[in-house]
Amino acid sequence: MNNEAALLAAGAAMLLLSYFYQRGVSKNTPPPPQEQKPVSTPPRNQDPVMPTPGTNQPRGIRNNNPLNMRDYGINWRGNIGRDAQGFEVFDTPQNGIRAAGNDLKNKWINGTRTIKEIISIWAPASGQAQSGAVYMNPTEAYIDFVSKKSGIPAEKTLIDFEDYVKVVTAMIQKENGQQPYSNALIRAALLDGFTSGKALPVYFGGLV
Repeated sequence: MNNEAALLAAGAAMLLLSYFYQRGVSKNTPPPPQEQKPVSTPPRNQDPVMPTPGTNQPRGIRNNNPLNMRDYGINWRGNIGRDAQGFEVFDTPQNGIRAAGNDLKNKWINGTRTIKEIISIWAPASGQAQSGAVYMNPTEAYIDFVSKKSGIPAEKTLIDFEDYVKVVTAMIQKENGQQPYSNALIRAALLDGFTSGKALPVYFGGLV
C-alpha cells in the first residue's frame, strides 16, 4: 500500500470513529434542560380594610387618623403622639375612627347635629393650629361633598347612628382622597366611640 492509500484509509477510519463516538454520546447525554416557566405564587390574603401606613399614603391613613383630628390634648385611646403639623397619630385606624366617633357624639350632645354644623367646626374656613400655623379649609365644598356622598341634606338633624356611618365614611373620603376601610370596621369603631362616656338619649336610633 502506498502512502496515499494509507492516508486515505486512516482518514476513513477516523471518520468512522468520530461518527460512532458522536452517536454514543448523543444516546447517553440527557436532553438539555427545558426552560422552567415561573410559578406564580398566589398573593397573600391582604385585608383591604387595614391599609399599611406608609410615607406615600395620605396623612390621615399614614397617621391611623382617617378624619385628621388635630391634637387638643385629649388622651384618646390608642393615641401615640402627633405629627409635625399637629395631627393626632393613633396605633390603629380603629382607634382613630373611634376617637372621631366619640368626638362627634359629644358634639351632638352639645348641639352640633347637622352635616353643615359638623363640618363648619371640623374644617373651619380658617384657623390656627397649636403650632401657630394658620390653615385654610374649603368648608362649603366639604359640606357639599359630604351631603352628596352620604345622601343626607346638609341641614338635616342627624338622629340615627346609621346616618353617622354614612357621614363619617364620606368624611374619610374627603379627608384622604380615598376610603380604604370596610363598612364593618367603620361601624364597629364608631359604635365604640358613640357608646363610650356620656350616653345619648334613648330616641337616638341605631345604637342597639
